[in-house]
Amino acid sequence: MKHLATRLLALTMFALLPALSIGQDSIYSCDFEDATENAEWTLLGGTFPNQWYIDTATNNGGSNALYISNDNGTSNAYTVSVGSTQFVFAMRSLTLEVGEYVVSYDWKCKAQNNSDFMRVALIPESIADTLDAAVTIAGLSFNTMPAGWVVADGGTRLSGSSTWANKQATASVITGGNYKLVFIWYNNKVGGSQPPAAVDNITIVRNNCMSPAGLTVSDIDVHEAVLSWSGVAGSNYELRYSTTDNVTTATPYPNTDSTFTSAVLTELAANTRYYAWVRVTCNDEWIAFPQFSTLLACAPVTGVHVDSVDRNNALISWNSGTGAAYEPTGVVVTYGSAGSTQRTLTTTSNYIILTGLTGGVSYTASIRTICDHDTASSVSVSFSTPGCNASIGDGTDSSYVIGPSDNYRYSTYEWIFRANELNMPAGYITSIS
Repeated sequence: MKHLATRLLALTMFALLPALSIGQDSIYSCDFEDATENAEWTLLGGTFPNQWYIDTATNNGGSNALYISNDNGTSNAYTVSVGSTQFVFAMRSLTLEVGEYVVSYDWKCKAQNNSDFMRVALIPESIADTLDAAVTIAGLSFNTMPAGWVVADGGTRLSGSSTWANKQATASVITGGNYKLVFIWYNNKVGGSQPPAAVDNITIVRNNCMSPAGLTVSDIDVHEAVLSWSGVAGSNYELRYSTTDNVTTATPYPNTDSTFTSAVLTELAANTRYYAWVRVTCNDEWIAFPQFSTLLACAPVTGVHVDSVDRNNALISWNSGTGAAYEPTGVVVTYGSAGSTQRTLTTTSNYIILTGLTGGVSYTASIRTICDHDTASSVSVSFSTPGCNASIGDGTDSSYVIGPSDNYRYSTYEWIFRANELNMPAGYITSIS
């Protein structure tokens, strides 16, 4: 009969454990019924009146549980009016690999909402070993935890329930190593309701189909960016990226090793916003990276202005572009009239003088910044040189106008010669402009 009772107890406790899903490994379980296992727990309470105990005052199956008591474990009760605030700890050493864990436990804790409560965390052993009962812990409150602590309670305090409930919290371990599962009790100096914290039937399972976590985008350049994430060693991943926010039409990243956890995107368009997603192949959920924009390789000039234009010269000035990845090495100016051979000049200044122009002609100039790795888009400006008109005649018999439309562009003396060619009487040139 004793063997039958033992088997029935084992079956009962197994039924209390959460069912393992495909891709989950059981890491740890504790129902506080084994004296050897109970001895592995460290209880830190200092001289505070309310401390953790493993005993029989309350439980959720079996005989024992972990709970707060103010009378050496005889009852699951606490002193609500005390001389100071207090943090006390119950902790158990564990070795955890990188991965996603489901931490499950039965709990109850009426206490006092955000003033008296329980928190749960996985803390690196190097940090946990420095903990002791204390009045305050920097960064630890009802809804915050210090850097390096892995939240195992859903992100906020456990309080407000005087009856047993089950909590299942996901905890992502980014760096493998020695950790401690820590149950934390805090109470302020006044007020509160019974009972304080109690814990039973702890289980921890490792989820081998861990969604990618810690997604980062780094080393963003003109045509490249590095994407990284953390996950379970040996898991297979898919990566996609696009210039539109649509994962279904995004470009798959070509990678021969599907267990990769970082990728260098190349041949990206400059000065362009990109979207990217990654997923583990055992899960259909795509996880989005932060949006990012590639850099502008070479900034185009701004504020282009044409000044000091005469029949043969023009001054073009501009401002250097800003916000580019590379410093400009020079500026190329290409100019000419429609249908003519284009001329090219190079300068490192922010202006250039175009010479050898012809009066009465429309010109277009294109200004393009040159950088070590790229060229900027060109900026164009149009202008016209002034022509020269001569009115011939005395205003009483006949008058002739010879101007740019006739392609007569001469000096004053040449205009007089041209008037003679037209057999006009001498002295009939009335104006030259």
